Amino acid sequence: MRMDLAAHLEKECAVRQVKCKYCAQEILLKDEKDHLFICPQVPVNCDFCGKKKIPRAQLQQHQDENIGDCRRLKVACPFAIVGCPAKLEREKLNDHIAKHQADHLSLVLDKYHTLISLIQGQVHQYDGGANCGVVDFPTTVSGQVMGPLQQGASSQPSALMKTPGGRLQGGQQQDVHIKSLTDMFNVVVAAVSKLRGGAEPDSELVKMLENRMEQIASMMEEIEHKHEAMEARVATFEDIVAVLNREIEKCSATIEAYERQRRQDREIIESIERKMKSQERIIALKDVALAEQDLRITSLEMTSYDATLLWKIQDFTRKRHDAITGKTTSIYSPCFYTSRTGYKMCARIYLNGDGMGKGSHISLFFVLMRGHFDGLLRWPFRQRVTFMLLDQNNREHVIDAFRPDPTSSSFKRPTSDMNIASGCPLFMPLSQLESTRHAYVRDDEIFLKIIVDTSDLN
Repeated sequence: MRMDLAAHLEKECAVRQVKCKYCAQEILLKDEKDHLFICPQVPVNCDFCGKKKIPRAQLQQHQDENIGDCRRLKVACPFAIVGCPAKLEREKLNDHIAKHQADHLSLVLDKYHTLISLIQGQVHQYDGGANCGVVDFPTTVSGQVMGPLQQGASSQPSALMKTPGGRLQGGQQQDVHIKSLTDMFNVVVAAVSKLRGGAEPDSELVKMLENRMEQIASMMEEIEHKHEAMEARVATFEDIVAVLNREIEKCSATIEAYERQRRQDREIIESIERKMKSQERIIALKDVALAEQDLRITSLEMTSYDATLLWKIQDFTRKRHDAITGKTTSIYSPCFYTSRTGYKMCARIYLNGDGMGKGSHISLFFVLMRGHFDGLLRWPFRQRVTFMLLDQNNREHVIDAFRPDPTSSSFKRPTSDMNIASGCPLFMPLSQLESTRHAYVRDDEIFLKIIVDTSDLN
């Protein structure tokens, strides 16, 4: 069976991976036929010239009208831009150009004449503007004069463009304008000389041409003055721009230096911030350690080793309010011992009561704690415990006592930090705290005393 599976995977499985013999791409056997229709390296034939074995990816370049090398591909004549409609095979293109030179030249001339007509129209349009100083010629002499005149005008039509106020547009083109007007002036002079040979000296046409010459001469003189003023201003501006460029380079260098310094300062600041955060974490850990040490020192200061605990509870009003609201229902006392190597104990008080005394009494409990010398002590715990709430007038203390139940888990050897608390849930009614005859609460403080009987301990 295993041999059949291997043979199937090698020869018969339709979803096994195979490599395309043209592009070496890995494909599924069942997709091989579809892949051959799109594979960029499959050899194909050109439909135009019949060239064979062209990789499919290169066929489009081969048949491109501009950069391709297909000889039979039909391409447009280079003179299509001027109207030649011919489209023929690339190898016949040179013969077409050689045979139809006259036709192509005719098309070019047609386009040229169209362009000249457009330029002449623009010249007439701008010559008709306000304050331009240009007059129309009589139609009877248009063939004699307007030919050379229009030829000069059409050579630089932009030179005659004026604003309605008579000023030339584009101060940077003054040289071109002057040259154009000079050419126009020479054309008019030639036309006047030609006409004087066949017209009366006082004829209307000659006078019109002379007036036109005077107008053009005046315009040329005005433009020359403006050109000189413009050159002076340009020179001044060039000096100013050069100074500004130098200042900009200085400013750029200064800004770049400031930017480098800013990046360096930012890196320094980030490094300092990281160090500060690290120091803050260290300080926080130190604060926690100091708080633990303070708590340990306070606990050691308040620890007694004579089986008696005198416990002062300050801020009684606030702590009782916390007990009523449920924020802190109970408070643990500092630990105390029956001796240096004796039982470790503490008290737990509920200022708003617990269990049966909740909301009506103060509940006070005794708690056995795990100590260092528990292995040397007698278990279960059997010592009598006495609770006292001291009357600060020394009149009538509240006293209650109990003897441990040996069967209770509260008095077995502790297996965790503390055993379950046990004691007096109805130690003292809350109403008794308000007694004016007693001073159980004074200066917002109460005093509790817990006494453990050690008379039967060695």
